[in-house]
Amino acid sequence: MDAYTLAMPEEGTRDAIELIRKRVRRNKLRLSKHATRRMDLRGRSLADIRRVVLDGEMIREYPEEKPYPEYLFLGYPHGPDDPCYAVVASNDETVIVTVHEFDPEVYEPDHRTRRKE
Repeated sequence: MDAYTLAMPEEGTRDAIELIRKRVRRNKLRLSKHATRRMDLRGRSLADIRRVVLDGEMIREYPEEKPYPEYLFLGYPHGPDDPCYAVVASNDETVIVTVHEFDPEVYEPDHRTRRKE
């Protein structure tokens, strides 16, 4: 399996995702300055990002990121024509690192698979 293929999350990853969602449900999260700027630029609200994390799916993980492992979530806060991505770092705290929109030059039409370079 290569870096562009989605696999089922392992047990540790599932636990991390559940912890992230629990914290987001309780508003125990922090927005990075970068995420706040990106949300403003893209017209995304905190409610949109919460919806992406809570109702979307984790499509990629970055376990080696520092200071915390990161997870890429894909969700559709305003319906199927509104793909939105949120990168969330989590360990001692949960941080929304960045937010971005679908880019057809980066992702395949399924919104999940990265195009090969």
